[in-house]
Amino acid sequence: LTPDDFDLQNDIVGLLSAETFFAHVSRNIQKIPTRSLPTAGVRINEGGYYEMLYNPDFMSGLTKEQRFGVLMHEYLHITLAHLTSRLVGKTFDRVMNIAGDLAINSHIPENKLPGECCIPEKGVFADLPAKQAMEWYYNKIKQDKDLSEKLNAMGLDSMDDHDLWGDNGESNISSEMRAVAKARLKEMLEKAKQECDKKNSWGSVSQQLQAEIRKFCSGEIDWKSVLRYFIRCSRRADKTHTVKRINKRFPYIHAGTKVSRKSNIAI
Repeated sequence: LTPDDFDLQNDIVGLLSAETFFAHVSRNIQKIPTRSLPTAGVRINEGGYYEMLYNPDFMSGLTKEQRFGVLMHEYLHITLAHLTSRLVGKTFDRVMNIAGDLAINSHIPENKLPGECCIPEKGVFADLPAKQAMEWYYNKIKQDKDLSEKLNAMGLDSMDDHDLWGDNGESNISSEMRAVAKARLKEMLEKAKQECDKKNSWGSVSQQLQAEIRKFCSGEIDWKSVLRYFIRCSRRADKTHTVKRINKRFPYIHAGTKVSRKSNIAI
């Protein structure tokens, strides 16, 4: 494939036909081609929805299986709440990026991952067990000076782009928006869980990952943050004419307008 001929939708259809769980997650994520990123990445947009951005130059250079792996990788970042509640520390760094990928790639077959991926129990990470949490890998790498020095010498970093998550541990979105995104994630995973259980088909999702998804779905939503964001966005403008304000279109000819804003909430 050439970048101009590449169409991610073809890979999405192929992946989703065999992966019930990832099929449902994919339906809730907008895919945006862009050359502003070297590879791919996911983010929460200003409306609290999840987006996946990908570089067609990067994706077209991968095999079909590797493209499947990239899609699964990005979807798992969202599924494991790396964008909402699993951020470690106050500042993003390379170790955090690597830790996130190690946690994700534990659940993806190696043949579906590009060669530059960070994989537990492989290469420089041979001593790190698979299927641990992002926080576990982060703390382990920070505590292992020899491993940290090797990573610095190799210049190793994450396969995908995590800069879309924000400039620091709090990200560049408000706490209210994060709560909205987390609520949407819980709803999305709950429906995906129900669909997989109904069809008795989770695809390649491991038992451990299924348990984490069920645990996340059983948690509570911070309803105060969600309501606070909803009230802030639910504004209604009432216009009144006043001579105290100059009319921008007809100055000193017609009266200006004054806009008052108030919440219009029913509970």
